[in-house]
Amino acid sequence: MINTDLHIHSCFCDGVDLPETIVLEAIKKGIKHLGIVVHSFVPFDKDFCLEENRYQEFIAEISKLKSKYKDKITLYAGIELDYYSTPNVSGFDYVIGAVHYIEKNGEYYSVDLSPEELKRAVEVGFFGNYMEFAKEYYLLVSKLCERPCDIIAHFDLITKYNDKYKLFDTESNEYKNAWQQSANELLKHNKYFEINTGAMFRVGKKEPYPSTEIINYLKERGAKFILSSDAHSKSAIAYNFEDYEK
Repeated sequence: MINTDLHIHSCFCDGVDLPETIVLEAIKKGIKHLGIVVHSFVPFDKDFCLEENRYQEFIAEISKLKSKYKDKITLYAGIELDYYSTPNVSGFDYVIGAVHYIEKNGEYYSVDLSPEELKRAVEVGFFGNYMEFAKEYYLLVSKLCERPCDIIAHFDLITKYNDKYKLFDTESNEYKNAWQQSANELLKHNKYFEINTGAMFRVGKKEPYPSTEIINYLKERGAKFILSSDAHSKSAIAYNFEDYEK
């Protein structure tokens, strides 16, 4: 039985539900270990993250819920630390390392906001070269363990809108070399990798992050995994975990 989900977002950042609403839904679903997470502050995109001066407010709220529901569920306060955030993680129970942007010539491009934003990022920042965009993304991912990090988030996030190779060919040797180099670097640090079903729920992606090919590559090299829904609403908690339990 699956009883852990450590990547849930509440209304403290870009989720829709109150932390307590999330806790009650998780209890209904039989979750025993639940992590509610905030996106770390980035000054160039304030719509989805939490201001640093509110971190302790969030931690206090989760602490209150930990006590209130201690007989039913174990709660954790996590932070999803973006590559471009300051590493302020004091008071959090764990850190999820993530790359959501690529900086080019002083501009920060989102890699997962929308297909339109992704296209603009590649066309403006990388002269239309999706493979160079992918290489830069995986280079940043490879550096996540240079800062506080317990879990690697959505390793191949740039494939969010790439089902059926609409944007770039993930079967090309050039692409495989990019993610393999990144994976090999991260494997040195013995961190957990997410098997993240978030985009399967939100945009109908056919596979989790990372892809089956990447999961198998990591497994063969001794990687550790956790299942993660990356839920932004209570209905997505533990989404589709049964297909990846083993």
